[in-house]
Amino acid sequence: MSAACNLCGGTDRRALETAADGVRAVQCARCRLIFLDPFPKFDSAVHYDADYYRPWLAEQARQRAALWRKRAHFLESFARIGRLLDVGCGDGSFLLAARERGWRVVGTEVSRWAVRMLRDTHGLTILEGELLQIDPQETGFDVVTMWHVLEHMDRPLQSLTRARELLSENGTLIVAVPNAGFTLLRVAYPLARLRWLRYYTPGERELHLYHFTPDTLRRMVETAGFRVVFEGIDESALRPVNILLEKAAKAVYTLTGRRWSEALLVVAAKASA
Repeated sequence: MSAACNLCGGTDRRALETAADGVRAVQCARCRLIFLDPFPKFDSAVHYDADYYRPWLAEQARQRAALWRKRAHFLESFARIGRLLDVGCGDGSFLLAARERGWRVVGTEVSRWAVRMLRDTHGLTILEGELLQIDPQETGFDVVTMWHVLEHMDRPLQSLTRARELLSENGTLIVAVPNAGFTLLRVAYPLARLRWLRYYTPGERELHLYHFTPDTLRRMVETAGFRVVFEGIDESALRPVNILLEKAAKAVYTLTGRRWSEALLVVAAKASA
């Protein structure tokens, strides 16, 4: 039996595509959230190893460092420097950029390799495991960030609710995810690659269990008990062709308000109880 939609609880859905291993990308008939059904078997603790992170730490290091510094600066538009929890901190670049600016930082990460590296090399406080599995043993964080993590979680709504519990009364949530409504890429990809852009391909490097549009991302954040205070484009492109598409999408967003960008960004505050 198929699992209920994580956002609205609906069980009616339509299949968008079916992969060779039988995993389907489906869209909820009620709220239009797109997700995989069933979830593929995937051991994230092992998959995200040194080989996975090598491009980040080598050929992309300079561009990624600049990206994380920009993001660290951005969050201070919404929150004073204080205590920060970065969920799914990866190679720790954001934590290091935030720490340099005076933030007291903690990270969570499922990758065993990344946890060891960040603790041993950088002396960072890293909690190993999924957000719903670990106990930070403290709450009252001023900011919780989820940079391209929510789409990998099997229970994103519950993870957002947990993030709300860990925030201070005036805490801020920042979420960035890929945009399933990225119209420019969905048009350009088949022209460039001569094949359709799929939601899931067996054995791919990045496994996205959920695919968010601006509407479904906002609804999930609000359902978790937040009030959205800012919606925009996450300017995260690193490759030249993606940067060009991002600039085009940003121009469209400036002129029309439509977010046809590769990635979405939401900033939210706790809603009143």
